[in-house]
Order: sequence, then C-alpha cells, then structure tokens
Amino acid sequence: MDFITIGLILGLVATLALVWSVLYAAGRTEARPAGVDRQALDRAEHLVQTVLSDQEHQQLQEQGYLELPSRLHQGRRYRIPARPGLVEQLDPGGRRRLLCLVPLVTLPEPELVLVHKLWIEADEEQYLRLANRIPLWPDTPTWRGLC
Repeated sequence: MDFITIGLILGLVATLALVWSVLYAAGRTEARPAGVDRQALDRAEHLVQTVLSDQEHQQLQEQGYLELPSRLHQGRRYRIPARPGLVEQLDPGGRRRLLCLVPLVTLPEPELVLVHKLWIEADEEQYLRLANRIPLWPDTPTWRGLC
C-alpha cells in the first residue's frame, strides 16, 4: 500500500475523530440515528484491517481489545475494547481507571476502535481531558458496556 492511500485513510479517520470532538464539545443532545447499515459495517471492517498492523488486528480478534502504550506517561497502557465499551487505562503499580467517551452519532463498531486509537495517539492530553474517568482498585473486574 502506498503512502497516499495510507494518508487518505488516516485523514478520513482523523476527520471522524474531529467531528466527534466538535459535536462532543458543542454539547449536542439530539437523538442518535438508529443502527448502521451492512455496507457501512463492511467498509469500517476494511478500514480497520487497512489501518491496524497485522499484530494489532490479531490482538483485537484474539483478546477482544487493542492495547496501546501511552506516549506521555511511561509504563501506562490503554486497552480499547473491540466492541463498544469503556477504554481501560492501566498504570504502573496496578492503578486502573476506565475512560468513557461516546460519539454523538452512530458509528460502526470497528470504527470506534480506530477513533479511540487515533485520538489517543494524536492528542492523548485532549482525550484524557474529555473522557469521563472511573477509578478502579487493582482487583476490581473490568466493566464493559456501561459507557
């Protein structure tokens, strides 16, 4: 795959993240559209396979999450779930926290993984500033689907 194609794909995902960010910042509360059609789901899955490395895609399929290292905090990791849910922040020493950011528009599930991944990689500070945070004790089970 050439750099132009990769650039276009990353530009599309970055645009999705920007739209999500703008809508979130505007505090819009209108109802979400019902469902996502099959074509959108197929395109989203193709986009995920194109953007993620083979290793990242395999981890997402086998473990049900994509784990990203923090670029700002040494030893911190983020686990982005394959299905809609809470992103888990894992800090050195066992401290855990759940992060909740929900788009105001319905996106295919695979695109949610990319939005979280690319947003954390592009502007981790903004992501953390906007996310609702739920602290957990080290032995608390991870909650999914509450966000």
